[in-house]
Amino acid sequence: MAGFFLSLALGGQASADPVTSSTLGWAINGIVSEVARAGDVAFVGGSFGTVAPAPNLVHGFATFATDSAVPVLPSLDVNGRVRAVVALPGGGWLIGGEFTQVNGQARSRIARLLADGTVDSGFSVSMNGTVWAMAASGTRVFLGGSFTTVNGSPRLRMAALDAATGALDATFTPDVEGGSSPSVRSLVVAGGSAYFGGSFAMVNGASQANLGAVDATTGDSVAGFTGTADGRINALVASGTSVVAAGEFMNIGGEARRGVARLVAATGLADAAFDAGADGDVAAVALSGTTVFVGGSFGHMGGQPREHLAQLNLADGSATPWNPGADADVQSLALAGTALVVAGDFDEIGGAERLYLAALDATSSAGAALPWNPSLNDGADFAHVDAAGHVFTSGSFNFFGAVKRENLAAIDLLTGELLPWNPGANGWIRALDVLGNTVYIGGDFTTIGGESRAHIAALDVVTGAVSSWTAEPNARVNGLMVSGNAIYFVGEFSQVKNSTSRGRGAAVATDGTVLPWNPAANAAVESLFVEGDRVYLGGDFTTLGGVSHERLGAVDVTTGAEVTAFAPSVNGPVYRVDAQDGLVFFGGDFSLVNGSTRDNVAAVKAAPGMVDDGELQGWNPQVGGPVYDIDAFGDDVYLSGGFGSVGGESRPGIAMVDALASGGAVRAWEPEDVSGGAVSVIDTSETAVLFGGLLNDLDGISIGAVLYPEAGLVGAPPPPTTPEILVRGSRLTMTWNAPPLGARPSAYVIEGGSGPGGRNLANFSTGSTDTSFTANGLAAGTYFVRMRSANAFGVGAATLEQAVVVGAAGCSGPPAPPLDVRASVNGSSVTVTWREAPQSIATSYRLIAGTASGSSNVGTFDVGATTSFSTTAPPGAYFVRAQAVNPCGAGAPSAEAVAVVGSVAVPPGPVFALSGGASGSTVSLEWAAPSVGTGPFQYRVEAGSASGLSNLATLTVQAPAFVTAGVPPGIYYVRVRAITAAGVGPAGNEIIVVVQ
Repeated sequence: MAGFFLSLALGGQASADPVTSSTLGWAINGIVSEVARAGDVAFVGGSFGTVAPAPNLVHGFATFATDSAVPVLPSLDVNGRVRAVVALPGGGWLIGGEFTQVNGQARSRIARLLADGTVDSGFSVSMNGTVWAMAASGTRVFLGGSFTTVNGSPRLRMAALDAATGALDATFTPDVEGGSSPSVRSLVVAGGSAYFGGSFAMVNGASQANLGAVDATTGDSVAGFTGTADGRINALVASGTSVVAAGEFMNIGGEARRGVARLVAATGLADAAFDAGADGDVAAVALSGTTVFVGGSFGHMGGQPREHLAQLNLADGSATPWNPGADADVQSLALAGTALVVAGDFDEIGGAERLYLAALDATSSAGAALPWNPSLNDGADFAHVDAAGHVFTSGSFNFFGAVKRENLAAIDLLTGELLPWNPGANGWIRALDVLGNTVYIGGDFTTIGGESRAHIAALDVVTGAVSSWTAEPNARVNGLMVSGNAIYFVGEFSQVKNSTSRGRGAAVATDGTVLPWNPAANAAVESLFVEGDRVYLGGDFTTLGGVSHERLGAVDVTTGAEVTAFAPSVNGPVYRVDAQDGLVFFGGDFSLVNGSTRDNVAAVKAAPGMVDDGELQGWNPQVGGPVYDIDAFGDDVYLSGGFGSVGGESRPGIAMVDALASGGAVRAWEPEDVSGGAVSVIDTSETAVLFGGLLNDLDGISIGAVLYPEAGLVGAPPPPTTPEILVRGSRLTMTWNAPPLGARPSAYVIEGGSGPGGRNLANFSTGSTDTSFTANGLAAGTYFVRMRSANAFGVGAATLEQAVVVGAAGCSGPPAPPLDVRASVNGSSVTVTWREAPQSIATSYRLIAGTASGSSNVGTFDVGATTSFSTTAPPGAYFVRAQAVNPCGAGAPSAEAVAVVGSVAVPPGPVFALSGGASGSTVSLEWAAPSVGTGPFQYRVEAGSASGLSNLATLTVQAPAFVTAGVPPGIYYVRVRAITAAGVGPAGNEIIVVVQ
């Protein structure tokens, strides 16, 4: 077989009516402005930087574990930034910040979370300003911020609460005030004193700028503490008799010190021996033994070049060799054992791509990024790690699991997958169209795919490679359309290549020849539509070719000469034009057409040579807001925009109306998953209605997105997610969530056996899309259980297996997987450590070890209740997982740790993120190299007629990508394995490839 892969043009079944059930498969951190379809691939353009799976919504606040890039506590809907977190002695946490609601409950800048991450409904403390800092000490929690009252009692920027009850401490009453906007931004309690910094001028009535210390019991100022700073202090840490301060100051404690200083705790004066010589502000500080980590906006620190991150010697402020570097500002730091968690504005740090949140090796000089990678879709400005390893973070992000895509992306409408197509543009994409194997784009950009292309470019439909085709307009392109061998485009430019004069519109042939077409508009043209011998234009112009045409007109398709007879008058900008069956439909932000009332949409007649050419029609949907796109399709016209109603009926941002010349009545059709917002673009076909913009999802969060019908997805579905099993006596209850991407399940398969991998006790379909199952009256014993998703295309891969004991007392189900599994080697001695997952009650543990990733050929070992196990081993590579056990069974295995004893080659682990694309019979694959294994890597590509088979092809390639032509039609199940001298690794994710 010459090859295999995912088709861009698998035909779907025609449907007379659009599907109302939609899938928000990928969410975007910006605006979707355009969508163009090529077969079953949607090319998406706009103004954005990352995309993420829609189920990964976290509303600007999330809690991860140090070994999990998926949140370990329930997602909280917090309506403002979280600025501080502190763990409570009896379990749970306090969170403080700018919010006034958490999960819809009124919470005024502070809330208590229970141990399971839910909001404590019985905790009620009210602050009238932001909480910026918190610190726990004994039975109390200290607060700092911009508030002036707590529960109605005066507390000027500092207060203390009882950690158990939340009661306000009546004895701790310091006053912090002065300056234009006083606030306490950082707080640390040590040696009976509370040290604090921020932006203020007075403490307890005495002059004390930006730095202070008070008695932790009374709030009285500490006698002899006189240190001040001439700029805001952002962070403080205490070390013995010293306090390290970080901030935006140039002088502190009586010495010239920029950004960071070590202070004498008793006096607040700067230690003369410590001078880091920073060249920028410092936002964050963390302390580990005799070294200090700092992060901020600097480029030099401690006498060395250090981009945004540095490790300093506590004694003198000199930089250590540790030097990970970040490509943008660091906002917050937190230590988690030997890892340093970093939050900020970066997308590269420690030598790896890490979007806004990362964990770095705090011990090696390189400071390399660790595999942990939540990958946020926007900036993180806060990170906190508690003693149990919970990583709390807050910021402007809405999603985790984000993937970089600069203003352009491609989504497979059959599988729901994000394709590897990733040219990347440095500016807004405002126009898209596809001709054959080429995607044409227009907008504000000046470079794309590393090539200089101003405002318009041509890209390969499969690879995203930039074509040599150029047009070179000298200003923005707002719209384009391919017709025949010409690319027509409009915008705000006055010239195209070789300084050829063109008035806001031009046409360039596919061979790069500039055509004569020139509409000569006197102001911006927003859109165009080519039909017959005319090109219809809409925009903000008032003349075409020097002749009056108020915001809507027609020009000759060859010359661009204005069509005098077609001259409707519109009193506001026209954003989009479409033509069908002798009518020109247009939308924008206007109220009058030819002197008659028309709210933002209208239709005029297209009748070349007839006296009624351009005549206003009775079509009048009455849209209650601007219309950004309009798509006439058969008997219907689809509208999108910033409106809330159509024809007096609620239609937030998108609607369908009839296409009758005298009609415009609103249809009943309403897509799901959208509660409002601005819909910028709509694209209609017989099988799908695609739309995108800056939408409000069902939780009211504004996100860029493209939505499409679930019915269009084909192939066996992915496994269910988050499976849980509970046992009560002889009753077993299973729950799970539907897979977030890919084809939709129509049922689920439950498998169970008396031994690992067995199906002798259960192998049946639930017969419905319900995500729960209950069995009663089960015989006592151990059951090994898995779940799969299924539909008409087949049965997908299984979830991880769980061992469940029926008839056990004292538990409700197997425990969660252990966290932070690590393997260390000293000579021939191997030590494996882990920690218990939160809210997971384990009575013992077992270790599963193999000589390859995912294998268990070395054995399974019960190690008792310990969370550390040591043994000796001969030279070799060992892949180890831990399972927690209780009387209800063994939970799912943990993440894998690798121990290498002696100088041996490490077998490869699985490849990651296998994806594919095709054009006709030419197919391609792309994947990421394994995270473990001694390279160099080769790869084996396997294809079969069913899941797991390789009966159709087995090919060896050198690079993590593959392209081939002449692929026969068919459905292929494809997976990739890494190969090294140490062996062949396990397969990564399997994809279904359809070639038509």
